[in-house]
Amino acid sequence: MKDRRGLGISRGAVAGGLAIALLFGAGLPAVASAATQVEYRTIDLPDPGGDDLWRAEYFVSGRLFVEGEGLSILFDETSFGALGDPPAAGADWDVMVLQPDPLLPDAGRYDARALRDSPSLASVFAVSFVWRGPGPPASQPFEIYGPSFETLETGETSPVPEPGAFALVAVGCGGLGAAMRRRRR
Repeated sequence: MKDRRGLGISRGAVAGGLAIALLFGAGLPAVASAATQVEYRTIDLPDPGGDDLWRAEYFVSGRLFVEGEGLSILFDETSFGALGDPPAAGADWDVMVLQPDPLLPDAGRYDARALRDSPSLASVFAVSFVWRGPGPPASQPFEIYGPSFETLETGETSPVPEPGAFALVAVGCGGLGAAMRRRRR
């Protein structure tokens, strides 16, 4: 292939550029989308009583909450139990948990309700729990609700990207750029 100046561009460079575009675009909302993003990180805690204790930390972006709106993260009643008292999530939020109940059956909830317009999302939303599922805990459903508790949006949490993945992409971009510069000479 030739570019406008008659310089050759290898198929490998084109394929590499497409791969990088896909890597950077994967998992990101479209610019016009107003979808709320809820990312999580799980931490395996010491298990002194024999239960499999974990802590989940949630990071929210992509939404400007108004007073009375809130976020609920759902905890399936068969895989989760004993949700711990959540730490405060800053002065802008009221947080609480509702325990999962396998007898009803009913999912548990971590709930954060905005106490003012445009509350800070810099705080970490966190909760500990007993994990009863196989392997480590994974993504969970979430709901955004309005001041009258109507559901405004639903979604699925996603893992926080690993820093190593970004470093690998950066190294690949640097190598691709160097290869393209050598080609031009």
